[in-house]
Amino acid sequence: MRPAAIFLCALFCAGRIQAQEIHTSYEFLGFSEDLKYCAFEVYDYAQLEEPAFSKIFFIDVDKNDYSMRPVLTQNPGEGQEALDKVRADNRKKAEPYFKSYKISGKKLGTPIPFRYEETDRGALFFDEQKFEIGGQQYSLLLSNVPTGEVATGPLNEIAEVMVVVDLNHNGKRKRLQPATKAPQSWGFIMNHMFLTAYYLQGKIAVFVEYQGPGFEGYPDRQQMIVTGVLN
Repeated sequence: MRPAAIFLCALFCAGRIQAQEIHTSYEFLGFSEDLKYCAFEVYDYAQLEEPAFSKIFFIDVDKNDYSMRPVLTQNPGEGQEALDKVRADNRKKAEPYFKSYKISGKKLGTPIPFRYEETDRGALFFDEQKFEIGGQQYSLLLSNVPTGEVATGPLNEIAEVMVVVDLNHNGKRKRLQPATKAPQSWGFIMNHMFLTAYYLQGKIAVFVEYQGPGFEGYPDRQQMIVTGVLN
């Protein structure tokens, strides 16, 4: 696998320190008819001088890797209307690739409900999520490994980490997302959590959110996807 390619590249990040916070949202767009591929979208409102954008990724599920370069559309307008337009325009722009990969949106799969607790500071998600499919017990484990690099300057010695995702089944652990060199576009991760996952006939797509220092006290919030085979 070449898992480093799966991590979502921050669209407007020119280096380690960003000029504005990024608060992307995501939508799973489904598996292909043959379950070899899947697609998802990330999008965000305009941020300061940066435009609203939509970015659609097409993923090789078994390889946990890009199947092509993502499709990007931007809109300089502000507000919900601009965001709705940029998302609609990008869907239209990506339509030939949806047809090529035979992703119709009809095979979204079954969402796996992840558990979390409400705290005084908001929702606390667990780094281990257990679930059952077809009478079989599984668990997903989320952890991180230091890269050995440390931020300097305004980031105040924050250590850079790589996200690792493992799948456990029948006492055996399979690493869906091995620890590899973190892409520069991550920034420096300060927190991460499982969001949700979708499965269909032995294939799984897991969304993870990671947060960075952001800008003026407002943390970045971005999503990545990790895919693989259950059995």
